Amino acid sequence: MVKFTLPHNFLRFKIKAQTDVGVARREIDGFKDLPYFTPLTLAEAKLVITELGSNLVKYAGGGEIIFRFSGLSGFIEIMAYDQGPGIKNFTKSFEDGYSTGGSSGSGLGAIKRFSSKLIFASIPGDFTCFYAQLKNKDAPKKPLSHFDHHWINFAIPGQKTSGDWTGIEETKEETHFLLMDGLGHGSEAADSSTSVGNYFRRNFNLSPESLWEGMFQEANAKRGGVLGFGEIHHEKEELTFFGMGNVQAAIYQYGEKPKHLISKSGLFGKDQNLPKPQILPFPKGAILVLHSDGLSNVTSKDFPSELYGKESPVIAAYLMHKKIRNTDDASILIIKNDL
Repeated sequence: MVKFTLPHNFLRFKIKAQTDVGVARREIDGFKDLPYFTPLTLAEAKLVITELGSNLVKYAGGGEIIFRFSGLSGFIEIMAYDQGPGIKNFTKSFEDGYSTGGSSGSGLGAIKRFSSKLIFASIPGDFTCFYAQLKNKDAPKKPLSHFDHHWINFAIPGQKTSGDWTGIEETKEETHFLLMDGLGHGSEAADSSTSVGNYFRRNFNLSPESLWEGMFQEANAKRGGVLGFGEIHHEKEELTFFGMGNVQAAIYQYGEKPKHLISKSGLFGKDQNLPKPQILPFPKGAILVLHSDGLSNVTSKDFPSELYGKESPVIAAYLMHKKIRNTDDASILIIKNDL
């Protein structure tokens, strides 16, 4: 069997014509040797991409499809989004045989049957998003999350490997998060951020001081980079944040000014001093937005009132779509106290 390295990031495809849909669909074939992904699941993923991509071309004049394979959890995430008019009757559109475009109308109903999780959201005239999660029946079960959370990570256009690493780990008491932007972009930046990310994944429940020291040693042996990490205590509804370098973080809540979390200047992997912790309330309705400099700075003007009521994959996709620079790797992490 050929050894295959599973990318941490989402793969991204601009959809303008039906041929672009074919390019995205054929990319699935490269994942056929991965554990937890049966031929049936991969075939279902290709059908989902075909249906969502065809709808982008037919009804929205184009858009984007992104997807990611999770080797740890055994699921495939597929998203499609655009700036089209949206779907007027979302519930009815998922009934087999329903169509407004003269087709058989079976595709969206099939997506519903294949998906273990399905989200549709629309801000009319501004943004429409589908999120589908496909999972094998024999894949390992994952405990329910305390918070609604999601992240998106893209490589710089023209490459498949992102130098950013984004992750969330949970216990019954706390949710731990990390966003690491390796210096530069591409495989060497990914080597640095992945080393730090893997250490975080194995040791996230250490004290902040010990976690920082271990991650620092990983970064010091590589290129280094910038990062933001921290934890949210579930019962206290309290967020603790540590940041170094040009990562942006803020807590948004409807009707209130955003609370910005300040990162210490420096290069992680060279500057060993742990930044002072920033501790803020994280009540019901609060949304943490953490992103790399692959996106322009997110402000309250980028947060339409309709977005506060959306689920985390939609918030992440909306802000990524609106703010991505396309000149660097880009990642965004959303945690919402809404479950």
